[in-house]
Amino acid sequence: MERSVYYNRGKQCQMVSFCVFWALSDNLIIIKSSRTEVAGVFSGMSNHSIDSKGRIVLPAKFREELGESFFITQGFGNRCIQVLSRDEFERVSARIMELPADKSIVLQYVFNGAAVETAPNAQGRIIIPQALREYAKLDGDALVIGMIKRIEIWNKSEYDAFIESRRDVIEEALGMLRL
Repeated sequence: MERSVYYNRGKQCQMVSFCVFWALSDNLIIIKSSRTEVAGVFSGMSNHSIDSKGRIVLPAKFREELGESFFITQGFGNRCIQVLSRDEFERVSARIMELPADKSIVLQYVFNGAAVETAPNAQGRIIIPQALREYAKLDGDALVIGMIKRIEIWNKSEYDAFIESRRDVIEEALGMLRL
């Protein structure tokens, strides 16, 4: 695996290149090359409090990567809130528009209709609208979780229950990774 450093919008990134080889017969090998940009990667989990006005502090490393303004919206299929950079929000929105009309319109209601553009204040806090707090059952303490291309904000007990309900899928996925 080859790694090289480059700059994207003034931020240092890594380009990861790798090749996968398949031996189809003794004389034929197919090579598939792939390049994956590893930039804007969110990782880590931390506990944060939501104050009575619905404000939460996002970790500084997340705020830096998100930029001056970004979007918050409902999670897909989970009772959490997604936080996305402008670029990622636009990428997901464009993908939604490529779906058949009946599926696109439903996801527009869930994703775009619930979305709010926000920017952190001087203390690094963002306001989570009441409707999103109610959707994610956020009241008091919350988990802020880096999910590679997005951030999720969860009610801790909802997160714990979700993870517990998915133990079999976690085990299967780890087996597929062969770590």
